[in-house]
Amino acid sequence: MGRPRKKEGASSFLDFIRGGIVGGLYDEARENGEKYSVAVAQTVELIKQRIPITRISESGVKRVLAVWRPRGSHTIVLFKVSMLTRDEIATLYPNKAPISVATFGMTLGERPNYPRHNRKFPKV
Repeated sequence: MGRPRKKEGASSFLDFIRGGIVGGLYDEARENGEKYSVAVAQTVELIKQRIPITRISESGVKRVLAVWRPRGSHTIVLFKVSMLTRDEIATLYPNKAPISVATFGMTLGERPNYPRHNRKFPKV
C-alpha cells in the first residue's frame, strides 16, 4: 500500500538529465570565477533562461550537486552543456526550425577543486 519504493541507488532518466544540466551550468559559472553561492544562483537563472519549462530553485541545485558531486569523491561524471547556433540547427534540421537545441557531453573525470580566493597559504 502507498507509494512504491524507489530502487536503492537508482535514478530515473529525468533525474540524470536534470543532474547533467545543473552540473554543466554550475561548472560554467564556476569557470567564470564565481563563488559557490553566486554560481548556484547563476545556475538557476541560466536554467530559467535556456529551459523555461524546467522549474528549479537554489536549494534544488544544491541537492543535485550533493547527489552528483559528494564531498570526498575523486571521480565524478562531468557534463558539458552547449547550445547550438541557428546555422548548426539549420544544418541538422533542414525541414524544421526548432527554437533551441542543447547538446550534452559526458565524461568521467576528477572532481573539480575550486580553492577559496582568500585562502591562507601554509607557512614553510
